[in-house]
Amino acid sequence: MKYGQNTTAMHRPTWSLARTATVIALGMLAGCGPEPQVDKDRSSIAGLVTFAGKPLQAGTITFDSTDKAISSAVSIGQDGRYRTNRVPLGPNIVTIETEGLQYGSPHLYVRIPGRYADASKSGLKVDVKPGENENVNFELKH
Repeated sequence: MKYGQNTTAMHRPTWSLARTATVIALGMLAGCGPEPQVDKDRSSIAGLVTFAGKPLQAGTITFDSTDKAISSAVSIGQDGRYRTNRVPLGPNIVTIETEGLQYGSPHLYVRIPGRYADASKSGLKVDVKPGENENVNFELKH
């Protein structure tokens, strides 16, 4: 084939970068939305954690099942809210810790009493029901 010769007969459709990106994006969007409930022994829970009357800006809240030895840990957002769909069903002991933040995110660190990080001393409990458990709030005190 010579330079400048008509190649219409030999033209093949090509995928452009834009088309490829669009297909990938659509595939990713198909997976968006709430996560499906994966385990029949777990449920969803959401709420607010406050300390001394103000939302706790960060930390980790952990739910430990008292009868099935399973647990779920979730981060507390800067607005004091948490949400997970992996909390164990039934009675749970709840712990909340912020100590790790003093090294990784010192600007978000708030010292709370150490008892809240200890399952035998926290005093925080929740009985998780099947379905959505909304507004399960925890008020931490000095």
